[in-house]
Amino acid sequence: MSTDKTIVHVTVSRNFSRFVSKDWLMTIGKKVLQSAGIDIPAEVGLVITGDRTIRRLNRQYRGKDESTDVLSFPMSGVEDSEGVHFVSPPDGVCHLGEVIICYPQVVRQCEIHGHSITDELEVLIVHGILHLLGYDHETPRERARMRRKEKEILTKLRHF
Repeated sequence: MSTDKTIVHVTVSRNFSRFVSKDWLMTIGKKVLQSAGIDIPAEVGLVITGDRTIRRLNRQYRGKDESTDVLSFPMSGVEDSEGVHFVSPPDGVCHLGEVIICYPQVVRQCEIHGHSITDELEVLIVHGILHLLGYDHETPRERARMRRKEKEILTKLRHF
């Protein structure tokens, strides 16, 4: 698939714009979609924000009054690329949804996992986009399936 078929809209909160490159985020988002096997025109939003915003969203949409690392908001009934037929919207682009990442949580998790900021962002972008594609981790079986796909995509990302 050509990454020209994908659109990744990036929004970085002003507080974090000096730490994260919008171009890099867009490139990673496109590579994740390509590695996930998306071969139709598709659109994703990536948002980098802070603790207050992600906590509010987590409370409002998930009923959890706490900060978190990543939230995904699917815009379509798209599941994953394994046997699911994508519906062609009027503009010809499958609007997958938005992935919201909390930059301060990224920094905290880097300390815990010993990752660089870019590595942690890659992990969260992959995780968030997989949620948009219908992957989940509510049951042990779903969790194992999602983890396999995450590892597969991260391996591909690091070989581009």
